Amino acid sequence: MKSKKKKNSQFQKGNLLNEFLDIDEVKKALAQSLIEGDVDSFKDIFAAFVDASNKNEISTRTSISRNTIYRAIRKENITIDKAFEILNAAEAIKTA
Repeated sequence: MKSKKKKNSQFQKGNLLNEFLDIDEVKKALAQSLIEGDVDSFKDIFAAFVDASNKNEISTRTSISRNTIYRAIRKENITIDKAFEILNAAEAIKTA
């Protein structure tokens, strides 16, 4: 059985790390997955983004524990508040 490939994937295989560190592209992809109601894609994109990000810096800049950060990477449930806090911290790091 062939696995179905997502049609609307905005990330190209060639340079995934750089694309997952582009906060604007990640936000667009996350928003698209929410619009489509695709929870699995949201978790996949968010987990890859957090994994590619500087976890120590995110933890230092926020009240988020490293445990919560690693739960996001493992695609375990975290609150939407924590997800936005991680995104905002990553954006602050990018602009610093």
